Amino acid sequence: MNTFLPSLNKTTSVGGFGLYRERERSETYALPSCHWNGGVFAAYGSCQPLFAPELPDAFRHEIRDRSWTGLTAWYGEGDWSLSIDVRTTLPGPRFVGSDPVFHLRWMQGNDARQVLFDDGRLIDALSDHDLGGAGFLAVRAEQGWFLLVTSGRMLRLRTVSARHWKIEFDDAFTPLMVVPLPQGFDPAGAFAHGTIWRELVERPPLECSESYAFEGDVLHLRQDFGDAAWAPLPAFFSLWGERGGLLALPDSVELVPTVFGPFRVVSGGSWQATVQTGWMRARLHVTKIAVGPLEPLPRELQYAGDWTWDESSVMDRLYSLRTWAPLVGAVPEELRAKLLARLAVPTVEEFQAKVFRTREPVLGREWARDFDGWRERGDIVYDQDWYIGFIMSGLWRATQCADPGIATAAKKLSDGIKEERAAYTRYFEIYHEWMIGCAWSDPRGDLWLPDCAHCGMEGLLAEANLREAEGDPGGAGFLRVLAAKSGVAFLAATAWAEWLSRVAPKFLHQFQPGDNPFLESDHDDRLFGINIIFVPRQVFPSTAAVRNPYQLAGHFPEYAALFKAHGPVEDLRRLCSIWESEFPERYRDWMIYYIKENWRERFIAERDQEAREQASVFYNLAPEVCSRLWILDEAPEAIEARYATPLNLAEQLLLRADVQLKGQNFKWVK
Repeated sequence: MNTFLPSLNKTTSVGGFGLYRERERSETYALPSCHWNGGVFAAYGSCQPLFAPELPDAFRHEIRDRSWTGLTAWYGEGDWSLSIDVRTTLPGPRFVGSDPVFHLRWMQGNDARQVLFDDGRLIDALSDHDLGGAGFLAVRAEQGWFLLVTSGRMLRLRTVSARHWKIEFDDAFTPLMVVPLPQGFDPAGAFAHGTIWRELVERPPLECSESYAFEGDVLHLRQDFGDAAWAPLPAFFSLWGERGGLLALPDSVELVPTVFGPFRVVSGGSWQATVQTGWMRARLHVTKIAVGPLEPLPRELQYAGDWTWDESSVMDRLYSLRTWAPLVGAVPEELRAKLLARLAVPTVEEFQAKVFRTREPVLGREWARDFDGWRERGDIVYDQDWYIGFIMSGLWRATQCADPGIATAAKKLSDGIKEERAAYTRYFEIYHEWMIGCAWSDPRGDLWLPDCAHCGMEGLLAEANLREAEGDPGGAGFLRVLAAKSGVAFLAATAWAEWLSRVAPKFLHQFQPGDNPFLESDHDDRLFGINIIFVPRQVFPSTAAVRNPYQLAGHFPEYAALFKAHGPVEDLRRLCSIWESEFPERYRDWMIYYIKENWRERFIAERDQEAREQASVFYNLAPEVCSRLWILDEAPEAIEARYATPLNLAEQLLLRADVQLKGQNFKWVK
């Protein structure tokens, strides 16, 4: 095994706790069990305020130590101070005050009712009580149970109504952690690990430094939390666990279920795990030229992702190459000439003219993106993983094109924009967040979409391939670390909707008839992962009735390989079976099924970027065709025969040219 190399830490990454520009940040910060908004900790889904520290009328306020694990908020005036560790590496916020009395407010709608001691005693929370030096209590409030954990001693509780508490400690600067428990969780279960809880509060894992080493296609990942007594596992790592053999995790203790997954800790200040990465070697292999009558080239070669499609723009040219460069060898000669006439690699000068640079204010690190994305709407923040990922993927795939003119031009472009490529992929490093193990789709940390995120992972792998081809294995290895952790997040997301249905059902959006007739059908409780996270209000699940299964990807061989080798293949098989038996309209007219009959009117009147044929290809047709072909091993002829209307040309080529996955270390390769 190679020497461990540094990957991510507080100087490289800030996740959703950073800023897009000065003052331009999220209004809320996601934690495992609740979210923090304006000094108040609130529930996911309902956004019901839960609790907050009660502060004096006058104080100074600073945000300190922002990083990919969270931040510390400091309040002070004169000799008084209070710091709050708002960290994803803890199951709840941790308060440390200079006053031996902590003022805790239970918010309206969440009045405190009872206090449970670890010996089973239950008292009311409406009057003053001697707490007897307790280090661990559970509080029943209107919104559920909450743990109060300290490494010191809680001596006395003084109350003013059911909302205003004064907790007296025997010392100043005694830390207290407040942890909302999920519905149905018995707080007595937490008492069994009282010693661990108290050590977690006393020596908390606030900062994390990550390092890695590769042993063949096995990634060894190490996370170090300094002198912390216990080292937490990222939520999505714990949620997915060792299913499918993707991860091998250290022995750990589950302390509590949280919204994002089980909160598990490893004894000591660090842990090591392994991630299988052989799936990253998957490549498309065209076995023959497509035969039979083929559809003409589509008016738009690829879904643009924004409202405009312009084949003279740098971004849309690279998007086109992302889909079509691997298929050039499958196209019959006459049609190939027409295709090549529409595929053009940008020059170095053209690419550089469209680079939009910005600097994340907390870290001071620069990243870049294409200037033209959503240019008609101004400076758009969201979905940067989508746009950056496809640009990088188009570049890499063009260098491998069967047409020598395209391949040569792409290699020249790649060689001339190495600095710009590094700035583009730096987005995924800067906005990588510890808890979810990948970058948010929005640098403000309030949006994550699997469709955008897997485009981002596609770009990371593309840039890794470019660097490997250029003789930079170190640079390639680092990007594969980011891609490997993204792969864990994608598979964890397939299990997250079912987890939320038990742990935080109010966070899981329930579709109603007419709720969103363009994208979603009526409510269906057969869950297959998620489509969108909107922090803090809702997670849109992917169900059998959803028309846009964001958990699946078209024309992405590495993603199909990941799913085939380590993912919930039988769940996918059941989903496809339900589609065929209960949703025949998917196959009656695949385009109209997704974008509906009035798509032209919506495109003009509403400037709806998805009211176009290639949106139906990208979100509906291509994911299903590629999943059936490469993951479920269905016969190409059977896949095409299922559809009553002709397929889009790119998907026809995949099936008619018998485009297979090839690569190293795939025991299932055809």
